[in-house]
Amino acid sequence: MEGKVMKKTLLFFAAVAALSLLASCAREDYAPAGSDNAAGNVQTLTACFAPGETRTFFDGSTFKWDADDAILVRSDNAFGYTVFNNVTGASSASVTFEAATEDNITYGDESYAVYPNYVSDGCPKIDEGILKLCPKTTYTWSEGAVQAPMIAKVVSGQDLQFTHMGGLLKVTYKNVPPKARYIKVTAPIDATHYYKISQTMGPGGIYGWEDGAGFTLEKPYFKAYNNGKTNEYSVKIDINSATAAQRASDDGITAYVPLPVGPTVVSEKNVYPTLKICLTFADGTTVPGSDRTATNVQIERAHIKPMNPIVLTKYSASVLAGTDGSKAPNTEGKLNNVRGLVRASDGNLILMESAGSSTRSLRFISVSDGTVTTFRDNSQLGDPWHGTIYGNYLFFADKSKGKVFSMDLTAGTKSVTEVKSGLSQLMDVKYDTDGNAYALLRDTGIYKYAGGFGGAQSVFAPLASFGTGVYLLCMGFDPTGNLLVGTGASSADNTNGYKIYKVDTSGNVTCIAGTGVKATSYAETMDGAALTSAKFTANLQGITFDASGNVFVTDNVDIRKITVTTPGDYEGAIVTTIMGGGSSYTSATGAVAAFSSLQDIVFSADYSTLYISDQGRGTVRKINIE
Repeated sequence: MEGKVMKKTLLFFAAVAALSLLASCAREDYAPAGSDNAAGNVQTLTACFAPGETRTFFDGSTFKWDADDAILVRSDNAFGYTVFNNVTGASSASVTFEAATEDNITYGDESYAVYPNYVSDGCPKIDEGILKLCPKTTYTWSEGAVQAPMIAKVVSGQDLQFTHMGGLLKVTYKNVPPKARYIKVTAPIDATHYYKISQTMGPGGIYGWEDGAGFTLEKPYFKAYNNGKTNEYSVKIDINSATAAQRASDDGITAYVPLPVGPTVVSEKNVYPTLKICLTFADGTTVPGSDRTATNVQIERAHIKPMNPIVLTKYSASVLAGTDGSKAPNTEGKLNNVRGLVRASDGNLILMESAGSSTRSLRFISVSDGTVTTFRDNSQLGDPWHGTIYGNYLFFADKSKGKVFSMDLTAGTKSVTEVKSGLSQLMDVKYDTDGNAYALLRDTGIYKYAGGFGGAQSVFAPLASFGTGVYLLCMGFDPTGNLLVGTGASSADNTNGYKIYKVDTSGNVTCIAGTGVKATSYAETMDGAALTSAKFTANLQGITFDASGNVFVTDNVDIRKITVTTPGDYEGAIVTTIMGGGSSYTSATGAVAAFSSLQDIVFSADYSTLYISDQGRGTVRKINIE
């Protein structure tokens, strides 16, 4: 086989955050039709990297062609393309490809080549200046590699300089279950539609376009479809070959996912894609608890824009206290109307229980073995709800009495003392770090008491700040001092309720999660962007925070997490359902776990465990986090 072996060029370095490749190709003239080369039924060309672009193989510092790589080059044969195979083995900058064919390979200003050599019905081809490709939707995973689409044009003689059509998203999964087979990334079509791309082409692949004089594909925009679906584009990375050690390692499994780049231009505004990322089994079903959503993803051509590692956290539920499903008052082993939960300084729990006129109780629960000790004061208590610890005292709201009570936790004989009254529909009380007290009234708003409940009362956030028809149900201070409030509504169609609001230190109220549309069933519960996608199913009764400032709330039969990038900053926050929806009440993991009318939620001191009160089952549940 005849052919000219081209000179290899030097591959320079890769930056850490944005990988780019600088390379050049030796310049030799292409042997035109009728030459000795053509007569030998061999066509030879050299592929190289375009300046500022990358080949999508990462082994630490080098980008390589693989020995078995092949590319497609436009030709005038019956298929419209010719397959060229790598004949020089792996190379770090340029490589010689050859094809044995009698067909004349067309070169010139409108010539192009495609890598990798995906072939499908009608692909690749140019139709009225539009290049149509049919890329894979499933890629084989190997550490540091992915076959992302590249396009080349002739730059001199028979040299082809490749340019990426899309960008790469770096996704790292940790704690990957043994049976998980794919990392799947899905983007809705409306988020990946780029201007100048015809809406009438229909599904089938990736499209470029003619821009100016002659055919070029220097711009990294394309539209992607998945197997004829017109509403989404999905890419799967097959991780079946990942070992158990890789799945369980601290480094996790890292995949580079080829995706469209942005932004979309909508009404002269840039709109970046929203991506859904999950693990799936071989049958295509989603691994419970693995759904993640990334919003405003900006991906540049041939650059890696890392996301934060996506850690698959395992949440498993068990009963800590109470006899599951057997609610009854007046016994140490059974619980009834469980409400608020507070973690005491010794790490054990205090539970507020409003079981009825005869058993208004405070329960002390050991986190080590679930032992329940009950204190009751039926002559004073009416309906204990939420509370907090400040100093050595427990402060808690009594909803029906409209009073705040306190209890000295260091006293040998436990008794309650009234510290504030006249607070109708009192739901929750909290202290800030400066010693100011707050009372949340369901139908009135939030009061502030300077220096504690004995201080001057002022209106911190009136109900009108939250909108009409809203019920204020629970509150908690985030790590930066904002007060977050869980709400419900007087009617299911109220667009102000079923949200989480932030009240800043000046009393300004803004919504940070919830679209205002109530999900009417578990199936309608929506995760995603906190403000534009997330739906809650019921009154939000409990709220707490982890060490990173992420928010955890109880949503009827679900536990929802609101993930933030920076504590106290809720712009771009993402809502995910971490537990709920199953049928196993006693002990289960992730989406298999089932709850019934969840109330309060609190973390252990080391954030390794969540505790929740499940009113519908008469239990306090322990959620281990791994």
